[in-house]
Amino acid sequence: KSLNSFLHLFAISFQVHLLEAEQFSLQNHNSEAQASYAAAINSARSSGFIHEQGLACELAGHHYKKVFDLRSAWSFFDQAKRCYTEWGSQMKVDSVTRQLDSLSDYVLVESNRHLRRRPGGQAAAIRLAERLKFIIDKEPCWRERGW
Repeated sequence: KSLNSFLHLFAISFQVHLLEAEQFSLQNHNSEAQASYAAAINSARSSGFIHEQGLACELAGHHYKKVFDLRSAWSFFDQAKRCYTEWGSQMKVDSVTRQLDSLSDYVLVESNRHLRRRPGGQAAAIRLAERLKFIIDKEPCWRERGW
């Protein structure tokens, strides 16, 4: 019975952190959102619920993509994909793979923490820039920031 109580407390902790992260993300409180996503991921990992860890990583990936931190977005989506693969949900793996594909025109470069285009990827870079312009034009929050 105490093990069930312990797991229940971890589940509640995970849910609270994830809900906080989503709320902070919606309010554009990015540092608070990042801390809450990290806490949710750690809570899910500690409880051993791989599907919840995948969910927290996936939502963190969406947050980082929203704030144009594509390096972090890639990392969280990749982590989510590994979690969903281990969990055995091909539907979630496919969904996260589509998110990774949307970032595939860029590769991660550790030095200077920059994103660098792959050789020959000029057309893909133009498509990504057009997609970002579409997002910025459609979302009032981006226009307000002067993007």
